[in-house]
Amino acid sequence: MGKIRDAWNNQRGPDGTPSVTGDNGSAGPLGLRTSDENAVGDLLASIFEPGKIAYNAKTDQVDVTVNGKVVPSGL
Repeated sequence: MGKIRDAWNNQRGPDGTPSVTGDNGSAGPLGLRTSDENAVGDLLASIFEPGKIAYNAKTDQVDVTVNGKVVPSGL
């Protein structure tokens, strides 16, 4: 879960955008993980209480979605 865990552990404000004064991990806006990491082709994704984090191993891109809104991964 390297890149996905790194994005989840990034401090975030309530709207999910990276913030030095925000919370991270389960206390952050993504909350707890509700699914195991799933692989589909080059994409790995984990579902969290109000969103998801997806990592594309081919492009090394991480996409974070919080409450239906795509936010910067902060990585």
